[in-house]
Amino acid sequence: MNTLYETDRLYLQVLAPTEPNAKKVLRLYDNNRDRFEPYELDRQENFYTVGYQLALLQTEYNLFVKGETVRFFLFLKNDPDTIIGTVAFHEIKKSFFHCCDIGYKLDVKYESKGFATEALMGAMGIMHDEYSMHRINAYVIPSNERSLKLLSRIGYVDEGLQKDYIFMHGVWQDHEHLTFIFN
Repeated sequence: MNTLYETDRLYLQVLAPTEPNAKKVLRLYDNNRDRFEPYELDRQENFYTVGYQLALLQTEYNLFVKGETVRFFLFLKNDPDTIIGTVAFHEIKKSFFHCCDIGYKLDVKYESKGFATEALMGAMGIMHDEYSMHRINAYVIPSNERSLKLLSRIGYVDEGLQKDYIFMHGVWQDHEHLTFIFN
């Protein structure tokens, strides 16, 4: 698998674990704390540091090399130095399953411009073509209406509510389970 792909308006890139890249990732998270945190796991105390982001990039890159995780960072073609979001695939299962889980986020400044749709469709196509994925699962907190609408619009089917699915923010949270199946 390559580490750099492109869609009409975006670059999708697996980042090497370098300090400059960690600073770019940290900027995305710093600028979007209020948007991202309600829908994600609790952050470790040092999450918002370059050191933490560098270590996370190293871990994700090692998992990428093993074929276990893929995180694409999203860059505008006309601004290739600024990360505007991510699309990540984890729990990659081949063998008889050929499925994985997806997670994604987009900088609030770039919402409602079609970038999330473009990024998801491009990244999912890569996973289908290069990893032979047949099924991609998404788990979304029911209050995240924007995400639920996006997934429905691009062809995900709701497979039901997963009760008490993830422990986050001090309580067990329900999540909608949605699935995209390649035909």
